[in-house]
Amino acid sequence: MARTVLPLVGRDIPDLPFDDDPGLIVALAEDMTFLLDTVKRSDFDDAAHREITDIAGEATITQNGQDYALLFGLPNAQFHLTLGYATLRHTGAAVGKGDLDGYHIYTTPQTQH
Repeated sequence: MARTVLPLVGRDIPDLPFDDDPGLIVALAEDMTFLLDTVKRSDFDDAAHREITDIAGEATITQNGQDYALLFGLPNAQFHLTLGYATLRHTGAAVGKGDLDGYHIYTTPQTQH
């Protein structure tokens, strides 16, 4: 989410090391949560018109903030959430929709639709 939100409010995305160490991943998630907690609603005032340049794979893209959020940022975040969910389920973790949105309640994860 930080990769979507921070450019919209005019902040740089910090460089993050890529590592398989679960402790490092938890620490990075806490750092990102801290960064997101510093964002105020007013920081988004001109976000729709802000010009944002980012890397999408090997392509460099430049979009206004509205297009960046709707056409790149949110689909990118959704992709990663879905991939993470599928990976966890594939490895046998009992995760479901309720773990993502907090609303869905099922007796067992296998009965979800």
